[in-house]
Amino acid sequence: MNQQAQNAHYRNPEELEVSATRNLTFTSLVGIAISAILGAICLVNYGTNQLLLFAAAGWFAVAVVLIPAAFSRCYDLFSTWTFAALSIVLGVTIRGIYIGFQYPDFETLDYFYFRSEPVEFFIWPAIIVIGGIVCLAAGYVSFRSNANEKISRLVEFELDPQKIRLFAYAALAVSVVSTLAYAKLTGGFDLSNLSRKRVLIDHVEVSNSHRSWQFLRVFASTAMLAHLLVVGDALRTIGPERVGKFLLAAVLFGVAIFLPFYTSSRGTVMMYGIFSIGVFYYAGKKIPWGKIAILSVVALIGFQLMSVMRTAEEMTVRQALSESKWNFEFFDRIVLNRNEIEIAKTAHIMNAIPHELSMQYGKTIGVWFLAPIPRSFWNSKPLVSSGPIIGTTIYKNRISGVPPGFVAEMYWNFHVIGVFAGCLLLGFFLRWTQINFSPQHSTSLSKLVIYVFGPMQVGYLIVGTALGYGIVNATVNTIWALIILRILKSKDCGVLHHE
Repeated sequence: MNQQAQNAHYRNPEELEVSATRNLTFTSLVGIAISAILGAICLVNYGTNQLLLFAAAGWFAVAVVLIPAAFSRCYDLFSTWTFAALSIVLGVTIRGIYIGFQYPDFETLDYFYFRSEPVEFFIWPAIIVIGGIVCLAAGYVSFRSNANEKISRLVEFELDPQKIRLFAYAALAVSVVSTLAYAKLTGGFDLSNLSRKRVLIDHVEVSNSHRSWQFLRVFASTAMLAHLLVVGDALRTIGPERVGKFLLAAVLFGVAIFLPFYTSSRGTVMMYGIFSIGVFYYAGKKIPWGKIAILSVVALIGFQLMSVMRTAEEMTVRQALSESKWNFEFFDRIVLNRNEIEIAKTAHIMNAIPHELSMQYGKTIGVWFLAPIPRSFWNSKPLVSSGPIIGTTIYKNRISGVPPGFVAEMYWNFHVIGVFAGCLLLGFFLRWTQINFSPQHSTSLSKLVIYVFGPMQVGYLIVGTALGYGIVNATVNTIWALIILRILKSKDCGVLHHE
C-alpha cells in the first residue's frame, strides 16, 4: 500500500481537532469555576477542619491546570501539559481531598504526610506550590513559537511495513532476553516474589557493587516501542492482515509490561496503557472505550496483584492471595504514597533547609548529566537520584527513596525565586516540546510513535519526580525510538511534508 493510500485511513487533521476539542473550552471554563468555588468553600470551613487546607489547595490546582485547555483554540488532549497536569491532580488534588476529609484515618495520613507537624507548618509551602503551578501554566500558555523545520525533517519520514514486522519479532526476542537477564542479575526469577522492588539503595553513599541495570530496562522497553509501531501500522491496514497485526501488538504489550510488573513499577504500567491509547488518538481513529474498559478491569486486577505481592514479603503467591482483601485498595495505593508533586513533602523539604538539607545550587540537576555513564565503567559514580537523600534524611527510611517533585527540587536548589522562575521556564519547555514533536497536524507514523514513546510524558516525569530524571528518561526514550525508526525508514520515500 502506497503512502497516499495509507494516509487516507487517518482522519483529516482539522477533523481530528474539531472532534477532540468540541465543547472543551466551555467544559474547562465550567471546571475552573466549580473548582474555584469548591476551593473557596474549603477555605471558609478551615476553622472547623484545618485539614481542609489541603483540599482547598487541591481544588485551586485543578482550576489552574484547566487554564491551557480553556484558552486554547485547539487543545491537544495528549499534550505535554496534560501529563504534567496528571501529576498535579494525583499529587495535589486527589491527595488533598483524601487529607481534607481524613481518609482513611488520621494515623495513616500522619505517617505519610504530617509527621506530627501542625497544619500551620504547611500553609506557606501550599502557597508556594500553587504559585509554582500558576507560573507553570503561565509559561505554557504564553510561549509562542513555530515548529522547527530541522526537527520536523528529523522525525517525519515514511516507514517500511516489512521492516516494522521484522523489527517487531526482533524486539520481542530482545525484550524477553533483557527481562530474563534483569531477573537473573537482581536475585533470580522467583514466582513467589513477583512485583517487588529489585534494585534498592540502602545508603546515600552508593557502593561500588551497586548496579541499577538501567540499560536492560531500556532494551526491555523495545517491546513497547514495537507495540506502538505495530498498532499504528494495523490501524492503517485493510484486510485480513489487520487482525494478525493486532494480535502481535497484544503479545508485544504483554511482554513490555512484564518487567515493570516484575519490579512493581505501577506508574510505568499505567503509562504504557496510555501510550497505546495515544496511538489511536493521533491516528485519528475512534478510541475503543468499551475494550479499554474491559482491559482496565483486567489491569485493576493486575495492579491488585502487584500490591499484594509487594507487601507480602514473607508469603508465597498463594498465601498472599488467600489472606488479602480484594477491594478498591488499588486507588488508595496510588494516592497514599509520597510520589508526585505534593504539598506535605514540599513542606518537609523546605523546612529541612538548611539544617538537615544544604542548599544545592543546581547540583541535584547537574548530576543527571552523569546518568548515561554505566556504573560498570565508573564504579565511584555519585548517586544520581536525590530520592534516597530525601528518604533517609526527611523520612528516616532505610532503603526507600522519595522523589522531591519539581517545586521542592527548585526550592532546594534556588529557594523561592527558583520555584517561580523554574516553573515558568518549565512551562516554556513543555510548550516548545509540544509544538515541535506533537503529531497532531501530521499523518506520519514515525512522528506519532516518537512523540508518544518519548516527549509526551516529559511533563509527568519532571513535575512529579525531578527535572534531571524527566529530561534524561524522555531523552533516552526519544533517541532510542529515533535510532530504531531511522533503521526502519522506507528507501522509496524521504521526508514527509504537510501543508
